[in-house]
Formats: sequence, C-alpha cells, structure tokens
Amino acid sequence: MLCGYCRENAQNNCSDCHLFPYCCPNHFDYHRFDGKCLPFKINYDEQKGHHMVATRNIRAMEVILEEYPLFHGPYVKSLPQCLECFKPIADLDNTLRCAGCRFPMCGPPCSESSKLHSKTECSRMAQANLEIQATNQVSRRKKKKNMEHDEELEACEENGIITFDYSVVNVLRGLELKATKPDAWIDIMRLVDHNEQRKQEGNPTWQLWMTEVIPRLEEHFPKSDIQDALRILGIGITNSANLNLRNGGRGTGLYPTFARINHRCICNTKSIKHLDQKLQVRASFPILAGEELTSQYVKPLNGTAIRKFILRSKWYFECECPRCADPTELGSYLSAFTCTECKHGTVLSKEPLNPDALWSCQNCSSESSVDHLQTYLDRCVEEVSASEPQTNLIHHYEECLHKFSTTLHPGHQILTDINSQLAILYGSPAFGGLAKMTRPELDRKIQVCHQVLDTNGKVDPGYSVWRAKMLVQMTQTKVHVATRDFKAGFINEDQLENVLREEKFLRVYLAYYQSIFMGY
Repeated sequence: MLCGYCRENAQNNCSDCHLFPYCCPNHFDYHRFDGKCLPFKINYDEQKGHHMVATRNIRAMEVILEEYPLFHGPYVKSLPQCLECFKPIADLDNTLRCAGCRFPMCGPPCSESSKLHSKTECSRMAQANLEIQATNQVSRRKKKKNMEHDEELEACEENGIITFDYSVVNVLRGLELKATKPDAWIDIMRLVDHNEQRKQEGNPTWQLWMTEVIPRLEEHFPKSDIQDALRILGIGITNSANLNLRNGGRGTGLYPTFARINHRCICNTKSIKHLDQKLQVRASFPILAGEELTSQYVKPLNGTAIRKFILRSKWYFECECPRCADPTELGSYLSAFTCTECKHGTVLSKEPLNPDALWSCQNCSSESSVDHLQTYLDRCVEEVSASEPQTNLIHHYEECLHKFSTTLHPGHQILTDINSQLAILYGSPAFGGLAKMTRPELDRKIQVCHQVLDTNGKVDPGYSVWRAKMLVQMTQTKVHVATRDFKAGFINEDQLENVLREEKFLRVYLAYYQSIFMGY
C-alpha cells in the first residue's frame, strides 16, 4: 500500500473514505479540507511522472481540491508594492517604510502586521542590506525586448516600472519553511525545478537569477542557502500559480498539491483563486474513478504553436494531447490558413506535433514552410496593433478582418481575437451605446459574438470569463433588437417575451457561476 500523496509505503488508510492510504499525519492533512475527504490521490508512472487521479466518481462542478499557498510573495521582477497586501507603491520617496528592513509598506496596518512579512524575513532582508530605491527601478520596455516569453513582465503595468529588489522576498519565504515547517519543506523539495535544463541551454530566466537574484544573497547567506534558493526559484517558476489580487498588485504562490496536477490542452477541471488566495479546483464535467485529473498551464485560446512553445520553454515537455495532435484543433481551426493558390482550400500542418513540419492545402496540396507562415502572422499582428489614437477602432478592426480573411481561416486565432474586440466595441459607450446603432450594426454585433462563442467553445468548454462576456454582449443586443422591433410592430408580445426569458435565464446562469468562481 502506497501513500496517496508521496508514493512511499503507507501503514494507514483514511477511516472515512477508505480510498486514501497515507504514510504520515502531514500527508493525511493534504487529503482533508474543512473536515472533508478530497476525491483524489497522487499516482506515478514513467511517462506522466507524478499525476493526480480520481479516487471515486466526481460530479460536474464538484470540488476536487481546496488549498492555500504554502508561501507566496512578489515576482522576481516586480512593481514596488507592499510586502503584506501587495498594493503598488507609487511614491517611494514619501511612503511609509518597514522599521526593520526599510522596504515600503502601504500604511500602518500592514507595517504593524507580520502575517506575511515575518520578523525572520525582515531581519534577513536587513542583514542583506536590501532596500528599495527609486534608482534601482528599470523601465519595462528596456527589458522586454531582451526577454523570451515572460509572464512576470507581462504582469507588470504596460508603462510601469519594475525593480529586482523584490527578487529575494519569495525566496526567503520559501527558505523559512525549512525551519518552521520541515515536513512541508521535504514535500516541496520533491517537486521538479528544471534548473539543469535552464542552466544547460542558457535560458534567459536562469541568467536573470544569476545576475539579479543570487548576487543579492551570496554575500550574506551560507552556500547551502544559495543552493536551496536556486531550488526555490526553479520550483516556484515551474509549479506556482498567480495570485488573485484586486488592488493592482501582482504576486505568485506555491500550492503544493495543485502543483502535482498535470497539463492537458482540453482539461477536465476549472481552477478558481479566491481573494483570500484559497485555490479551488472543480470538475468541468463528470469524471470517473481512476481517470487522470488535468488542468491547463497555458491559455486555451492560443493556437497550438504558441501553446507548445510556452510548454516547451517553461515546463520542458512536449504536449501530445488530442488537441495538439489534431491539425484542426478539434474543429476550431485556430491555427489554420486559407490557401492563396486555390483561394478556398484550408492549409493545415502535415505533422501537428512537429513544430518544423510543412503545412499543406487540403484542396490543392500546395505547401508552405513554418517560417513563411510565421513571418506573415507577425505582420498581421503588427498591423492589427498599429492603429493611431484618432483611429476609429471598429473601422480599423473590420478592415483587418476583410484584409486577412483571404489568407487566414475564419476560425484563426487572430480573426477570433479581432471579433472578440468588435463584440465589445459595437454598442459600447465610446461609440454611442446600443441606442445609436443601426440595425446592420446590431446584427453585426450578434454575428461576431456567435463566431467567438462557436470557435472558442470548441477548445474551452464550460464556464469561463470570456464566455460570460460574449453571452452578456449578445443577449443584451438581442433584447435591444427585440424591444426595438416590438415597438415598430415587427414582432408580437410573445416573441418579445421569448427573448426576455432568454435574458432572464442568462442572468440566473451567470449568477450561479459567479457565486462559484468569483465568490459573489
């Protein structure tokens, strides 16, 4: 009998569900939350590594996992922000400072608290002589061009400033577990860090750690702490999740059990992070006992090439899930082109799992290289983003749609993203609201909403923020059209009532899911 958490020999089994063997009380605690048994255990095989499986049948929307971060803090590259609540600090010269380490705090309540910024952390930061100064800040734009895909930079404000002086905070919070929670420290040291791969390939993230993080530590801490710090950095970037902060701050936290759930581009769970940073995982649809539980490490609305690049560069594995192996991406055609030779054939990758494979037309068999197609996509993205401040965005996006429709499949990610923008812009206050829209414009708004729902729904089923936005935009427009038509005598009262019932049902649907996913 093997422990359902660490796979070591287990002498005990959960007396409530009888489905979770455990080797120690600490691992039994991972199985329980608020007095309830969680319906999973951790398995291992050579192909998948550690992965999570259902111990019993799980209903749609049933809670699978709930946990708080073992430690959490700012990114390595961070906006100046409070060490307790993460609130951004706009004026470093006139802000309140921690009396010990002199890091900025947002106000007395946070400076007097030690919930996150502990006395141990404070003294070690003071020992290392770390202090946020305005001169230590660097422009985001200057750094971005030298970085590969970087979620930490993306999390900063577009025109904000970042500093590396927060780079040691999360490291110190992780290192503190070694003394305060030794059992938890042993568990997180079992997680993968991918540091050897980053070091061997000269990964920009590794180089950043060696130039910005380690020098801030090595003069003041023993070598053993430096090695553990690198482990914390690697484990953190590989396994941590972004925090849910509503005050403009940014941060990341390590959820040790959630870190053991594997990726799949069409997964069977949805993850929710609450404002108290509790992470909750629910079933997207019914899951049978013994099935693997999966999550999404990358945004599902990205095409295969983008997803696979991010997975390869950050998590060092090649996804071979059914979606990645399907050139049509489950019928969404998010990456497909329209043939420029025969004018109507669909151009798809000949080997979707091979990033360098040729692409060919399904009608005339003409072929294109990846480099040629990527160069064209780069031009498309640049042109979409090139609108001037005085440009009418609706006209700009419609012109882009018209121009690219001869070369990109109607479901392509670029066109779908444009349609998403149009769905929001048509009838927005900036363009006069729904009342000032012509009937063709109203019909157009409904049309683009349908397109987005149809395409994205194939790769991201179930409730999601994007789906809620599209449904609201579409239904509000339908109600406005029906009301206008009723007043003009084009439809009768029963037809109007049908549309109003649809809008009422949507409100109930959104209220239900928002109560689950957002805590409203």
